[in-house]
Amino acid sequence: MVKKILYLFLLSIPVILLNQTVHRDKLEVSFLLQLQDPKNDLSEPNLWSKLFGLVSHNPNPAFITPQGIDATRDLLAVADAGARGVHLLNFKTHKYNFINLSSDITGTPIDVAFVKNTLLVSTSGDTGIYEYDLKGRLVRSIQPQLGIKRISGIDYFDPYIFLTDTPAHTVLCMDLTGKVIFKIGGRGSTEGTLNFPTFLYVSATGELYITDTMNFRVQVFDLKGNWKRTIGGRGITQGTLNRPKGISVDGSGNLYIVDNSFDNVQIFSSEGKFKQYFGSTGSKPGQFEMPTDIAIAGKKIYVSDTMNKRIQVFEISYGN
Repeated sequence: MVKKILYLFLLSIPVILLNQTVHRDKLEVSFLLQLQDPKNDLSEPNLWSKLFGLVSHNPNPAFITPQGIDATRDLLAVADAGARGVHLLNFKTHKYNFINLSSDITGTPIDVAFVKNTLLVSTSGDTGIYEYDLKGRLVRSIQPQLGIKRISGIDYFDPYIFLTDTPAHTVLCMDLTGKVIFKIGGRGSTEGTLNFPTFLYVSATGELYITDTMNFRVQVFDLKGNWKRTIGGRGITQGTLNRPKGISVDGSGNLYIVDNSFDNVQIFSSEGKFKQYFGSTGSKPGQFEMPTDIAIAGKKIYVSDTMNKRIQVFEISYGN
């Protein structure tokens, strides 16, 4: 806690609260709303309903332990470890659905990734990935054709799945049949090695970002597995990290890193230069308690605020 307080003091940058924005280098991030209980939050006159017009018919939709998330223009998926399922919000059809995974998996869901008209789910108790259609029906289980200890983060970049094997300190690239294309890592702290990686993200420009969590950094690779650069590093000053988790990139190439320890999201340029952050420790709008993941779709940012049992939504805008 002392480290968190000192960290925020040294940063001395305005923290986002309700109806406030952060300004730095023409980039603005504004708090929009928080979503805790889709059934009630989606009903009028709630702001979420006004924004998206969503309708829920699920009798028990409340978030318990939201973790990995993914988003498109029309869809938001939330892996909920406590509920042992995935919350799926469809902005196009204006409906909410809960995919109950209890009968299909061992362990709990950790992360999700959209694949065209299906959804990939990683779990804490399995060495494979589960694929569901958007109605919640199990399509298949995909087993990597290489020994896996435990999958955490996943992402999809056509035609490949990328996944972190956290206790093995590796990242795999494989196709939808489970054939492994290449492997990155091995435990270490030098360039290209990893120490308990958690989440990852493949950008539209074809760069693979890996949160190398216990090395307190993000490493960037090309899609052949070649190391390119490192962002962050341990510390309590601007641009350093303590427990990086979820990661995403906006339409301008800016990198967003969730820090599970500092309870904020740090923003870097595409070259790795620190730009700003938003968030602080707490339960008020715009604050976080052990956030886990982030997804960006268009100008909307979704953050899984895990211990506050909610998803917070922010909006990106740019100055002239």
